Amino acid sequence: MDQLRAMRIFVRVAERGSLSAASVDLGLARGAASAIMSDLERYLGVQLLERSTRSLRLTDDGRHYLERARSILADVESLEDEVGGAERQPRGRLRVQIPTGLTRLVVAPALPRFMATFPEIELEILSRNNTPDFVADEIDAAVVVGPVPVLDIVARPVGRIPHITVASPSYLQSHKAPASIEDLEQHRCIPILSTATGHCVPWRFRVEGRDVDYPCRGPLAFESAEAAVTAAARGAGLLQLAS
Repeated sequence: MDQLRAMRIFVRVAERGSLSAASVDLGLARGAASAIMSDLERYLGVQLLERSTRSLRLTDDGRHYLERARSILADVESLEDEVGGAERQPRGRLRVQIPTGLTRLVVAPALPRFMATFPEIELEILSRNNTPDFVADEIDAAVVVGPVPVLDIVARPVGRIPHITVASPSYLQSHKAPASIEDLEQHRCIPILSTATGHCVPWRFRVEGRDVDYPCRGPLAFESAEAAVTAAARGAGLLQLAS
């Protein structure tokens, strides 16, 4: 027997003073409330209701059960509201790992609006470019740019960031802008080192509808994309990275 359901029906019967009226209120079939009350009394081993063809009255046990049932149901509704409210209004600590550049350029400017929308969130952001260690660093979620690491996680795409290949005006004054992938061999390219593998991240181009990787090499390489941008802006060479 569903005790909580039977308890709710009993409270409605007691409040309405009628089994049939309670059945209508609760959308039950005719006589369903009466049958459920009988099952509840058998389960408890006491009589809760004194019934006649014209009236219904609570016994002493029924009045005691009604008082406690109302208290229990109020606690249940309070708990449901609390949990349901948590779904509608998130609260608590949220620890997220986000790549450094993405944190500064995209996430940080959006934080005032986020905090105003979710004031009960305690947000902790780890600005790191390495593969997230969810267990050791107690990370709840992570934003990964590029291929998703092979981990036991649930991953969903949240957006796309176009990549561009750039150089400073000063560099292009002394080096003709490349017109093809082959032309890159004549240029100083600035690779970005993968924090996961330690190797240079290949550049990718779209050529005649297909992706082509270029194994970028050069005399200067950076693990930090921001440092690479600074060097490229000063004329150090060509650079490809997220726009």
